[in-house]
Amino acid sequence: MLRLQIPISWVKPVINLQNKILALNNPILSPACLLTLEKILYSSDNDFLLEISGVINSDEFYLDIFSSLMSILGQSKNVFAIKCFLKISLITNIENLIKIADKLSISVNNLINMILPDTSEEQFNFYLFEVIALLMKRFSPANFNFDPSMFNSFFETLKVNILKILENNIPDLLGYIFQILTVHLEIVKVDNFIHQNLFTTLLTSVTNWSISMKYLFPVYVQYIDTCLKLLQSNITVETFNSVLMIISKVKILSKIQIIQPINIIF
Repeated sequence: MLRLQIPISWVKPVINLQNKILALNNPILSPACLLTLEKILYSSDNDFLLEISGVINSDEFYLDIFSSLMSILGQSKNVFAIKCFLKISLITNIENLIKIADKLSISVNNLINMILPDTSEEQFNFYLFEVIALLMKRFSPANFNFDPSMFNSFFETLKVNILKILENNIPDLLGYIFQILTVHLEIVKVDNFIHQNLFTTLLTSVTNWSISMKYLFPVYVQYIDTCLKLLQSNITVETFNSVLMIISKVKILSKIQIIQPINIIF
Protein backbone atom coordinates (compact mmCIF):
# COMPACT_ATOMS: atom_id res chain seq x y z
CA MET A 1 0.00 0.00 0.00
CA LEU A 2 2.90 2.36 0.69
CA ARG A 3 3.84 2.69 -2.96
CA LEU A 4 0.27 3.75 -3.76
CA GLN A 5 0.49 6.57 -1.23
CA ILE A 6 3.76 8.11 -2.42
CA PRO A 7 3.21 10.90 -4.97
CA ILE A 8 5.35 10.56 -8.08
CA SER A 9 7.08 13.84 -7.19
CA TRP A 10 8.37 12.18 -4.03
CA VAL A 11 10.01 9.23 -5.78
CA LYS A 12 13.46 10.74 -6.21
CA PRO A 13 13.90 12.09 -2.67
CA VAL A 14 12.43 8.90 -1.15
CA ILE A 15 14.73 6.58 -3.12
CA ASN A 16 17.72 8.84 -2.45
CA LEU A 17 16.97 8.70 1.27
CA GLN A 18 16.57 4.93 1.16
CA ASN A 19 19.91 4.53 -0.56
CA LYS A 20 21.63 6.65 2.10
CA ILE A 21 20.10 4.48 4.81
CA LEU A 22 21.14 1.29 3.01
CA ALA A 23 24.70 2.58 2.70
CA LEU A 24 24.85 2.74 6.51
CA ASN A 25 24.11 -0.99 6.66
CA ASN A 26 22.26 -0.48 9.92
CA PRO A 27 20.88 -3.81 11.21
CA ILE A 28 17.67 -2.16 12.39
CA LEU A 29 16.96 0.33 9.60
CA SER A 30 18.23 -1.61 6.58
CA PRO A 31 15.61 -4.42 6.64
CA ALA A 32 12.73 -1.92 6.81
CA CYS A 33 14.35 0.18 4.11
CA LEU A 34 14.81 -2.82 1.81
CA LEU A 35 11.19 -3.85 2.28
CA THR A 36 10.04 -0.33 1.34
CA LEU A 37 12.37 -0.16 -1.67
CA GLU A 38 11.17 -3.56 -2.88
CA LYS A 39 7.53 -2.41 -2.68
CA ILE A 40 8.35 0.75 -4.64
CA LEU A 41 10.38 -1.05 -7.33
CA TYR A 42 7.66 -3.64 -7.92
CA SER A 43 4.90 -1.10 -8.43
CA SER A 44 2.41 -1.92 -11.18
CA ASP A 45 1.90 1.77 -11.99
CA ASN A 46 3.66 2.49 -15.31
CA ASP A 47 4.06 6.22 -14.64
CA PHE A 48 5.50 5.44 -11.25
CA LEU A 49 7.97 2.93 -12.77
CA LEU A 50 8.99 5.40 -15.45
CA GLU A 51 9.86 7.93 -12.76
CA ILE A 52 11.80 5.29 -10.82
CA SER A 53 13.77 4.38 -13.95
CA GLY A 54 14.64 8.04 -14.44
CA VAL A 55 15.91 8.28 -10.88
CA ILE A 56 17.97 5.09 -11.09
CA ASN A 57 19.64 6.17 -14.33
CA SER A 58 20.35 9.76 -13.32
CA ASP A 59 23.57 11.11 -11.78
CA GLU A 60 25.09 7.60 -11.71
CA PHE A 61 22.67 6.75 -8.91
CA TYR A 62 22.67 3.14 -10.10
CA LEU A 63 26.30 2.89 -8.96
CA ASP A 64 25.37 3.80 -5.39
CA ILE A 65 22.34 1.55 -5.19
CA PHE A 66 24.15 -1.46 -6.68
CA SER A 67 27.02 -0.88 -4.26
CA SER A 68 24.68 -0.71 -1.26
CA LEU A 69 22.79 -3.84 -2.29
CA MET A 70 25.96 -5.83 -2.95
CA SER A 71 27.33 -4.83 0.44
CA ILE A 72 24.20 -6.24 2.10
CA LEU A 73 24.17 -9.37 -0.09
CA GLY A 74 27.82 -9.99 0.69
CA GLN A 75 26.85 -10.52 4.33
CA SER A 76 23.59 -12.44 4.11
CA LYS A 77 21.15 -14.13 1.75
CA ASN A 78 18.68 -11.29 1.92
CA VAL A 79 15.67 -12.01 -0.28
CA PHE A 80 14.51 -8.38 -0.39
CA ALA A 81 17.99 -7.24 -1.43
CA ILE A 82 18.25 -9.79 -4.25
CA LYS A 83 14.74 -8.88 -5.45
CA CYS A 84 15.75 -5.21 -5.55
CA PHE A 85 18.96 -6.17 -7.33
CA LEU A 86 16.91 -8.02 -9.96
CA LYS A 87 14.55 -5.12 -10.59
CA ILE A 88 17.31 -2.52 -10.76
CA SER A 89 19.24 -4.75 -13.19
CA LEU A 90 16.15 -4.65 -15.38
CA ILE A 91 15.50 -0.89 -15.34
CA THR A 92 19.11 0.33 -15.50
CA ASN A 93 19.96 1.51 -19.01
CA ILE A 94 22.25 -0.82 -20.93
CA GLU A 95 24.76 2.01 -21.32
CA ASN A 96 25.02 2.21 -17.54
CA LEU A 97 25.17 -1.56 -17.08
CA ILE A 98 28.15 -1.70 -19.43
CA LYS A 99 30.10 0.59 -17.11
CA ILE A 100 29.76 -1.85 -14.23
CA ALA A 101 29.63 -5.14 -16.17
CA ASP A 102 32.86 -6.49 -14.67
CA LYS A 103 31.78 -5.61 -11.13
CA LEU A 104 28.39 -7.21 -11.72
CA SER A 105 29.85 -10.47 -13.00
CA ILE A 106 32.28 -10.72 -10.08
CA SER A 107 29.57 -9.85 -7.56
CA VAL A 108 27.10 -12.37 -8.98
CA ASN A 109 29.79 -15.06 -9.04
CA ASN A 110 30.58 -14.29 -5.39
CA LEU A 111 26.91 -14.81 -4.58
CA ILE A 112 27.04 -18.25 -6.22
CA ASN A 113 30.08 -19.03 -4.08
CA MET A 114 28.12 -17.91 -1.03
CA ILE A 115 25.19 -20.27 -1.63
CA LEU A 116 27.22 -23.37 -2.59
CA PRO A 117 27.93 -24.51 1.00
CA ASP A 118 24.24 -24.27 1.88
CA THR A 119 21.68 -24.34 -0.93
CA SER A 120 18.60 -24.53 1.28
CA GLU A 121 17.43 -20.92 0.81
CA GLU A 122 15.12 -21.69 -2.11
CA GLN A 123 13.62 -18.24 -2.53
CA PHE A 124 17.02 -16.54 -2.54
CA ASN A 125 18.38 -19.11 -5.03
CA PHE A 126 15.43 -18.49 -7.33
CA TYR A 127 15.97 -14.72 -7.51
CA LEU A 128 19.75 -15.07 -7.80
CA PHE A 129 19.46 -17.20 -10.92
CA GLU A 130 16.76 -14.87 -12.24
CA VAL A 131 19.37 -12.11 -11.96
CA ILE A 132 21.91 -14.23 -13.86
CA ALA A 133 19.45 -15.07 -16.65
CA LEU A 134 18.39 -11.42 -16.94
CA LEU A 135 21.96 -10.11 -17.14
CA MET A 136 22.85 -12.75 -19.73
CA LYS A 137 19.96 -11.55 -21.88
CA ARG A 138 20.87 -7.89 -21.36
CA PHE A 139 24.50 -8.56 -22.32
CA SER A 140 23.41 -10.55 -25.35
CA PRO A 141 25.45 -9.82 -28.52
CA ALA A 142 22.18 -8.76 -30.18
CA ASN A 143 22.25 -5.64 -27.97
CA PHE A 144 25.83 -4.78 -29.00
CA ASN A 145 25.74 -4.99 -32.79
CA PHE A 146 26.36 -8.71 -32.39
CA ASP A 147 29.67 -8.19 -30.63
CA PRO A 148 29.91 -11.20 -28.25
CA SER A 149 32.73 -9.85 -26.04
CA MET A 150 30.50 -8.44 -23.29
CA PHE A 151 28.38 -11.57 -23.07
CA ASN A 152 31.37 -13.91 -23.23
CA SER A 153 33.18 -12.02 -20.49
CA PHE A 154 30.13 -12.19 -18.19
CA PHE A 155 29.57 -15.90 -18.79
CA GLU A 156 33.26 -16.82 -18.45
CA THR A 157 33.27 -15.38 -14.93
CA LEU A 158 30.42 -17.70 -13.95
CA LYS A 159 31.45 -20.78 -15.94
CA VAL A 160 33.64 -22.39 -13.28
CA ASN A 161 30.81 -22.37 -10.74
CA ILE A 162 28.28 -23.53 -13.31
CA LEU A 163 30.46 -26.52 -14.17
CA LYS A 164 31.09 -27.16 -10.46
CA ILE A 165 27.35 -27.42 -9.80
CA LEU A 166 26.96 -29.83 -12.73
CA GLU A 167 29.95 -31.97 -11.77
CA ASN A 168 28.91 -32.18 -8.12
CA ASN A 169 25.29 -32.81 -9.08
CA ILE A 170 23.94 -30.31 -6.53
CA PRO A 171 20.19 -31.14 -6.58
CA ASP A 172 18.86 -27.80 -5.30
CA LEU A 173 20.65 -25.91 -8.09
CA LEU A 174 20.63 -28.26 -11.09
CA GLY A 175 17.30 -27.00 -12.39
CA TYR A 176 18.54 -23.43 -12.39
CA ILE A 177 21.77 -24.42 -14.16
CA PHE A 178 19.91 -26.15 -16.96
CA GLN A 179 17.74 -23.06 -17.38
CA ILE A 180 20.84 -20.85 -17.48
CA LEU A 181 22.52 -23.12 -20.04
CA THR A 182 19.36 -23.09 -22.13
CA VAL A 183 19.49 -19.28 -22.15
CA HIS A 184 23.20 -19.47 -23.02
CA LEU A 185 22.56 -21.78 -25.96
CA GLU A 186 19.67 -19.64 -27.21
CA ILE A 187 21.98 -16.61 -27.22
CA VAL A 188 25.20 -18.06 -28.65
CA LYS A 189 23.42 -20.47 -31.03
CA VAL A 190 26.63 -22.45 -31.48
CA ASP A 191 27.98 -25.66 -30.03
CA ASN A 192 30.85 -25.79 -27.55
CA PHE A 193 32.35 -28.32 -25.20
CA ILE A 194 29.84 -27.57 -22.42
CA HIS A 195 26.81 -28.29 -24.58
CA GLN A 196 28.44 -31.20 -26.42
CA ASN A 197 29.24 -33.03 -23.21
CA LEU A 198 26.07 -32.11 -21.36
CA PHE A 199 23.76 -32.98 -24.23
CA THR A 200 25.40 -36.40 -24.66
CA THR A 201 25.44 -37.11 -20.92
CA LEU A 202 21.83 -36.06 -20.49
CA LEU A 203 20.71 -38.41 -23.24
CA THR A 204 22.78 -41.42 -22.23
CA SER A 205 22.80 -41.37 -18.43
CA VAL A 206 20.07 -43.56 -16.98
CA THR A 207 20.21 -41.86 -13.58
CA ASN A 208 19.17 -38.53 -15.10
CA TRP A 209 15.80 -40.05 -15.99
CA SER A 210 15.12 -42.01 -12.82
CA ILE A 211 11.94 -41.25 -10.90
CA SER A 212 13.97 -39.56 -8.16
CA MET A 213 14.98 -36.89 -10.70
CA LYS A 214 11.43 -36.29 -11.96
CA TYR A 215 11.41 -32.70 -10.68
CA LEU A 216 14.12 -31.92 -13.26
CA PHE A 217 12.36 -33.47 -16.25
CA PRO A 218 10.80 -30.19 -17.48
CA VAL A 219 14.16 -28.35 -17.57
CA TYR A 220 15.85 -31.42 -19.09
CA VAL A 221 13.28 -31.49 -21.89
CA GLN A 222 13.54 -27.73 -22.42
CA TYR A 223 17.31 -27.99 -22.74
CA ILE A 224 17.18 -31.00 -25.09
CA ASP A 225 14.54 -29.26 -27.20
CA THR A 226 16.79 -26.18 -27.54
CA CYS A 227 19.78 -28.36 -28.45
CA LEU A 228 17.80 -30.18 -31.13
CA LYS A 229 16.64 -26.90 -32.66
CA LEU A 230 20.01 -25.14 -32.61
CA LEU A 231 22.50 -28.00 -33.01
CA GLN A 232 20.79 -29.91 -35.80
CA SER A 233 24.00 -30.53 -37.74
CA ASN A 234 25.37 -32.60 -34.84
CA ILE A 235 22.33 -34.84 -34.41
CA THR A 236 23.13 -38.48 -35.15
CA VAL A 237 20.94 -41.55 -35.47
CA GLU A 238 22.04 -42.61 -31.97
CA THR A 239 21.04 -39.22 -30.63
CA PHE A 240 17.64 -39.42 -32.31
CA ASN A 241 17.01 -42.89 -30.87
CA SER A 242 17.97 -41.68 -27.39
CA VAL A 243 15.53 -38.79 -27.70
CA LEU A 244 12.74 -41.16 -28.74
CA MET A 245 13.40 -43.34 -25.69
CA ILE A 246 13.24 -40.30 -23.42
CA ILE A 247 9.99 -39.15 -25.01
CA SER A 248 8.50 -42.58 -24.45
CA LYS A 249 9.59 -42.68 -20.80
CA VAL A 250 8.35 -39.17 -20.02
CA LYS A 251 5.00 -39.90 -21.67
CA ILE A 252 4.57 -43.09 -19.64
CA LEU A 253 5.44 -41.38 -16.37
CA SER A 254 3.03 -38.56 -17.24
CA LYS A 255 0.19 -40.97 -17.94
CA ILE A 256 0.58 -42.80 -14.65
CA GLN A 257 0.86 -39.41 -12.91
CA ILE A 258 4.34 -40.02 -11.50
CA ILE A 259 5.20 -36.67 -13.05
CA GLN A 260 3.03 -33.82 -14.23
CA PRO A 261 2.41 -33.69 -18.00
CA ILE A 262 5.01 -31.55 -19.76
CA ASN A 263 5.48 -30.41 -23.34
CA ILE A 264 7.19 -33.22 -25.23
CA ILE A 265 9.75 -32.52 -27.93
CA PHE A 266 8.21 -32.44 -31.46
